[in-house]
Amino acid sequence: MTLALVLIVSGILIAIYPEILALIVSFLLILVGLSILFIRYHMKRMHNDWQNPYANFFTRY
Repeated sequence: MTLALVLIVSGILIAIYPEILALIVSFLLILVGLSILFIRYHMKRMHNDWQNPYANFFTRY
């Protein structure tokens, strides 16, 4: 229910102020990029702890 209201209000604000869409998209792209960096760091640290051949295969790149 709350999410639906947030989406409706966001849609109205984007219709009134189109610049908000650019801010939302840029924020989401930054968030996704930071999440990928954090996941990569965590996987690399786990790989160094394990020294498992299966983990080596999946975290090679």
